[in-house]
Amino acid sequence: MLGNEGLSIFGDTRTEDTLKALAGMGEGRTYYVNNISGDSGNDGLSWTSAFAQVSQAISASETYRQLQGTDTNDYIRNTIVVQGTGTAYTALTALPSYCDIIGLGAPPNGNGAGIARIGADGADGIAGTARGLGLYNLQIIAGGAFYCMDFVNLFRSTIKDCGLFAAAHHTSGGMRFSSSSGGNKIVHNHWGSASAHSNFLTGMQIDGASFDHNEIEDNFIQGKNVGIKVESTATQAGWTIVRNNVIGNIAGEGCTIGVIDETEATGNIEYSTTHIIYANNFITASSAFANTELSQRVGNTVVEF
Repeated sequence: MLGNEGLSIFGDTRTEDTLKALAGMGEGRTYYVNNISGDSGNDGLSWTSAFAQVSQAISASETYRQLQGTDTNDYIRNTIVVQGTGTAYTALTALPSYCDIIGLGAPPNGNGAGIARIGADGADGIAGTARGLGLYNLQIIAGGAFYCMDFVNLFRSTIKDCGLFAAAHHTSGGMRFSSSSGGNKIVHNHWGSASAHSNFLTGMQIDGASFDHNEIEDNFIQGKNVGIKVESTATQAGWTIVRNNVIGNIAGEGCTIGVIDETEATGNIEYSTTHIIYANNFITASSAFANTELSQRVGNTVVEF
């Protein structure tokens, strides 16, 4: 019987035949994007007919995905491959569901050439709602009163090996969840600066009523005012764990508070039914925690200055 071992999002062990054999998964499409050689009039189905912008591939992916469920309710998963060039792709105001967007090129945690970059100063880098979204090896940029990743609802999605980069001094934040989200894996990402002295005021902002069953792990999360802020509106944040992250004063810009968690608890906190758990993080800030219960904090290393 086919199991899950050996599956890889980058295709080194998960072949097309394996995908077809997985129950409930139809044959998805792969779309290619290159803002140097691509064109909006292409079909995006090969490098020689690549789209020019990621937004064009998202529109095509959503159209094709939704067509598959008309009669059979089959769920397919598409892939968008984005070529890293010397030019950033335009910001995204809509996101695909059940789709992986993969940057092809240099690692995204720097300012070198060949990174698959999306966004610019003066707007959210990416924004919208999605289910089953995968973001890999992308650098997302924002500047001013905006966020690199500004999600309304995000469910059962993965953000891995991405860079969230501030393009201006006092950029609002790296990542925000403005409404209910859950079941996400946010792992091995890097908050950074796209230019000298640019920074985030808040690394991660959680506003939605529900933020449960998330894994936030092995990230470098930078925020000048606060690394992670959970508003009191998040009344259901249980079974979410924040662990093994570096949080706070990463880029030498300082950090006032590492974590502010204003969750209004219901139920028994000892069983983490309503609260986020912070475990084994390295937090460097003027003050590491504010408004968090002692039982939420497990084995963190704190450097206050």
